[in-house]
Amino acid sequence: TSMAQDSFGFVWIGTQDAKGSIKAKAEIENGKWHTHAEVPDPLPVGSKVWVEIETTDGKRAIGSFDLKM
Repeated sequence: TSMAQDSFGFVWIGTQDAKGSIKAKAEIENGKWHTHAEVPDPLPVGSKVWVEIETTDGKRAIGSFDLKM
């Protein structure tokens, strides 16, 4: 999946529905995507790091990474 310079990206920590989380917008900085995400307190059970992007063809894709605690 490729991303254009004007594509968007969001990152959040928590559950897929982002309830209780703050989505952080990712921006391109020096040719790489960069963001700062806030960790909700308390951290919901089953929380992950979530990433949502818009691809160059306008489709949205979402994925997650497990947290190591």
